[in-house]
Amino acid sequence: MEKWKRPMELEGRTIRVITEEGSLYITLNWGADGRVREVFLELGKAGTEVRGLVEAIGRLLNFLLRRGVRLEDVVEVLEGIRAGGVVWQEGGGKVQGVVDAIVYGIKRLLEMGRLG
Repeated sequence: MEKWKRPMELEGRTIRVITEEGSLYITLNWGADGRVREVFLELGKAGTEVRGLVEAIGRLLNFLLRRGVRLEDVVEVLEGIRAGGVVWQEGGGKVQGVVDAIVYGIKRLLEMGRLG
């Protein structure tokens, strides 16, 4: 498999998903080939356990993307993991826990697609 070389600029979108832990920000960046090439996740204050766990999930997602795994396939594996209370989203969706919020946000971003 040929290693993808990151260009200086990528096209991306960010979404905010409300969780019991606070606002989760998810950014997807697309390469010129139309594939999602990067995922950034941010939740909570620096040094907190939840922030560390979310950062770890983001790093694992990027690791898999660099090895050719489709983001849609990873989302399918994570789908259905729920914990905590239900938090309703703008537009009527709901999430139940941080992993569910990550899945919800990534699916929304994939549905919206690239800008332009």
